[in-house]
Amino acid sequence: MLWRAGEGYSIIRRKRNGRELKNYQVRICVPPHLRRFVGTSEKLLSLGTGDWRAANLAAPGVVARQFADWGAASGAGLNIEAPAFDSLEIAVRVAYDEMLSAMESRRRDWPADDVGYAAMLAQREADLQSMTRRFQRGDLSLWAPVAARIIDARNLPLRFGTVEYDEFLRSLARVNPDAVAVFIRRTKGDLDAEPNSMLVRDTKSKTVAKAARGETLPELFEFWAEEMLAKQAK
Repeated sequence: MLWRAGEGYSIIRRKRNGRELKNYQVRICVPPHLRRFVGTSEKLLSLGTGDWRAANLAAPGVVARQFADWGAASGAGLNIEAPAFDSLEIAVRVAYDEMLSAMESRRRDWPADDVGYAAMLAQREADLQSMTRRFQRGDLSLWAPVAARIIDARNLPLRFGTVEYDEFLRSLARVNPDAVAVFIRRTKGDLDAEPNSMLVRDTKSKTVAKAARGETLPELFEFWAEEMLAKQAK
């Protein structure tokens, strides 16, 4: 599963001279058998972002890389309980959730007239057909640059040419067309359209089922609202 806060690490934002630092950090609990080697019981690493959501996405990869480094340097290797991460969950979050959100946001800039609006919708339908044909042919080149950016941005321990990388790339290519299909159905009037893919539905259901305390959608919204109020933002 995706390693979460409370399972060996936590995401924090420290203060200095009474003011919060710009970026979030991840506090990693060092396994007992490595504490003499590391020299401490915990390790703090910057996540390179002040955005809470981006920090949560980046943390599992950062933690995984740190465990890999400890294993290589100490010679402990596979004796280290390195955090696992769910590449399918990440693929659904990025290629379905974020893609759908981006398309719905950009739809506000579509032409106001019926002809122009219909032309934009027709282009999305053509895009969907093209993506589907490429996936069915086994051509995943369209999604390779996306996979590279996600791996880099989230510090995921995935390497090109490995089975894990190939599975992640295929997951992106599988769920991405479903986001476009849902967007098209909603644009045509089915405002409650949901994903057809069992892969997307099952993954999202599992994610909701295992959401830790403080990570359910209502709680995340409350956290965001409190943060905005603290910054005197709307």
